Amino acid sequence: MLHDPFCYPNPFKFDPTRFLGPNPQKDPRDICFGFGRRICPGRVLADGSLFIICAQTLAAFFIGKAVENGFVVEPVYEQTKGTIRLVSPLLFHSSTTHVIPCPSQPSSPLQVQHQATV
Repeated sequence: MLHDPFCYPNPFKFDPTRFLGPNPQKDPRDICFGFGRRICPGRVLADGSLFIICAQTLAAFFIGKAVENGFVVEPVYEQTKGTIRLVSPLLFHSSTTHVIPCPSQPSSPLQVQHQATV
């Protein structure tokens, strides 16, 4: 249902703007957790848990593209071949915002305050 080109034009393309604007496309959460008598009882817990995990990760880490020899490395999205397909490892830069000062701009006013005191 979520791959139906009638409901979602170009369903395999990552396009978050399809859910914005005056005529947004149908919210996939209405379908992926089921509906009617067979709706998933843990859908609210799953949605809340993912939100908290993403918020805590973004608050605690600086995540950006990898830098090698002073040049930004553009990530290449590839999948492995075979029956079970996995995403190939991506190069990225990650550091904690509280222990290691970020080489780029601080992401919050608290970071600016913290870096000024160090």
